[in-house]
Amino acid sequence: MSAYHIIDEPKPSLYRSLVVDPIVILFSALLIPIFFELPLYGRFWMPLAWIVFNGFLLGSPSKMKETLIAIVGCLTFFAMHSALIYLSTINIDMARSVVPYYQIIIQGALFFTLYLIVFYQSPPYAIHQYIKDNIRA
Repeated sequence: MSAYHIIDEPKPSLYRSLVVDPIVILFSALLIPIFFELPLYGRFWMPLAWIVFNGFLLGSPSKMKETLIAIVGCLTFFAMHSALIYLSTINIDMARSVVPYYQIIIQGALFFTLYLIVFYQSPPYAIHQYIKDNIRA
């Protein structure tokens, strides 16, 4: 028998039971910081690490693109944080007035990055879920 291959079909991994819906990761990134503070700026890098790890477990065909988006998101966070520190060394009053806007912008950058990765990871997850539910292997 000849086998078929669908390009978007995720490759099954040994750890496929650990795969989580990417929307759950996005909502976790929204809700967990409400209840407690994660150490070492974990509210920014932990969801990105989790969603990239999820893409590798899923066998997503766009996992390299997802990883690149996460790296760019982390670099953006560190660049913005460094810019705020530099601004505080130049003019402390101006830095204090920028902090509320900085927090909003950094959250927006985080959730935009997560949303882009969720956008790329959702179709392979849907196929993974279909295969898991309908085809017993």
